[in-house]
Amino acid sequence: MRVNLPLEIRQNESTVIRLRGLKNIFSPVAQILFQIKESSSSAKILLSIEPLPTDEGADWEHEEIVIKIPPAMTRGLLPKVYEWDLLVNRQGEFTYPYWGIFTLTGTISRNNETVDPVVINDLETRLAGTTLGRGSWMVGVFSNYWLGKLGGIGNLVLEKCLEWLDQNKLGILNPFTGSKLLKSGAFAIEVLESGIGIDSLDNVTGARSISLLLAPSLDSHATRRDWVIALVDAAIIQVKADLVNGAPGVLDTLQEISNALNNDPNFATTLLNQLASKADLVSGKIPLSQLPVLSSPDWTVIQNKPSVFPPSNHDHDSRYYTKSESDSALFQKRNTATPIPATEVVEDTTHRFVTDTERAAWNTVSGGGFSIPLGGIIEDGLGQLPSSNFKETNGQAISRITFSTFWNLVRRNVTGIVVSTDRINSSGHGCAEGQLVKFSFTGGGIAASTDYYVRNPTIDDFQISLSSTGGVINLTASLTGDVIINVEYGFGDGLTTFTIPDRRGIFPRGAGVHGSRAKMSGGNYDGGPVGAAGQDRIPSHRHQQYAGDIAGGTYGQGGRYADSGGSNSATILYTGSPVSDGTGAPRNGNETAPA
Repeated sequence: MRVNLPLEIRQNESTVIRLRGLKNIFSPVAQILFQIKESSSSAKILLSIEPLPTDEGADWEHEEIVIKIPPAMTRGLLPKVYEWDLLVNRQGEFTYPYWGIFTLTGTISRNNETVDPVVINDLETRLAGTTLGRGSWMVGVFSNYWLGKLGGIGNLVLEKCLEWLDQNKLGILNPFTGSKLLKSGAFAIEVLESGIGIDSLDNVTGARSISLLLAPSLDSHATRRDWVIALVDAAIIQVKADLVNGAPGVLDTLQEISNALNNDPNFATTLLNQLASKADLVSGKIPLSQLPVLSSPDWTVIQNKPSVFPPSNHDHDSRYYTKSESDSALFQKRNTATPIPATEVVEDTTHRFVTDTERAAWNTVSGGGFSIPLGGIIEDGLGQLPSSNFKETNGQAISRITFSTFWNLVRRNVTGIVVSTDRINSSGHGCAEGQLVKFSFTGGGIAASTDYYVRNPTIDDFQISLSSTGGVINLTASLTGDVIINVEYGFGDGLTTFTIPDRRGIFPRGAGVHGSRAKMSGGNYDGGPVGAAGQDRIPSHRHQQYAGDIAGGTYGQGGRYADSGGSNSATILYTGSPVSDGTGAPRNGNETAPA
């Protein structure tokens, strides 16, 4: 509800306005503005006052505020009729509960004014002597401009205005330093001379370094060191290539060529002298005239001869084999490159072949063989299974490295979460609708090691819920980590181990609906998804009990069954729900279930 409240005050007069009935402004504290304009269509606010709960006489808790208008607020306004309203901001909700016309009546006498015509006509004294901003228009701008620059009406004097102009003028440049380039200073209004000069002939001096961005296109352009180096390197490489004219890499430098010539400055002469010392050849052979003269050597100079000459007697009888005899004997032996066929191997009691049929029988349970899948749980009442391959289902932690194949069956890798669709990315996760899973990480709507139901799965992603048919959980961040697809297993220490199921004292129940085995309350038995944990309970029920006839009986007014002297009553009483007898509170359900 808006209230039209006309206001009339006198200029240069202290005024207090009380406004009541402003609801919900104390806790939390609202923001309130009292504002005056020329008219409702004007964009310029002439007067704005913000009342506070601490103002003298204000009682915001009881819906009452105080607007105080001091004399200084109205001295700069013309006496006329304005419009006003009250803006209330309650945490972003804006309302205007009060509005109306604002009549400002002018006054003749004002504080600190004089009627001396000499003083009044003295422009400089008039401007410098007022603290009320009456002469601000004579500086050349509206008083509101100086209000923003000088920080208040009390500063609207000529001295303050001129001081601000002096402080905000551009710096004076030194006229004696010659032609210098200008640069900005430390402040927005500061202009400084740089150390770079330009004389009358356009010669630049004082430039310490110049950064060029484009390579020169004319010979008269300046260039950079890296461009010069690149051009020189390219020219040297070309000269080098022209010099060696495609020589191999080992002879493409002067140093390598010099080393190849053995650093011999007279290499040609040296080569001729070496050739002169060589023997002549005829058709590639040494002539007989150039061969040394050979003579029969003495027995004593022959090397590696037998100690006795002639050698001792020996023969080549059957103890020795000729080449043909050796080849014939070796031909009867098997070549190692050709494997021995199975038909040539003789079996005995300790050496037998295994056929493909026998192997298939061992690997097939229906065929009478022995096969337990990895992660399978069996009974071992006598402790005969090896501990290296079988672990007790007591919730113990085992190594993720030692049993890496087992660990990779239990968990899947989460590569990210699509926040827009609440879908968890896990390539080939293999989970089905309603399956229980739990995650190794916390954040974005997921709590670590908490059971969640799989919803709307595809091959490579799925959504989750807190119940098998409940709403999909809103996920707010993309995280990565592991997801366990059988919640009987756990994450262990979170780094090197994982925990196996704990079946101690637990009766395993089949998961899912069991055919047509109806419960007492209707429906079929359902043990929940794999890994669902339940507690023991019994069906809720009552025991009927008949009371005695309330009109007869020798032992009081009823309360007994078949009491002597009384008749039976058809009234049915019910015992209360089961309560604890000290061994624990009983749990009730719609079916009988063990732990």
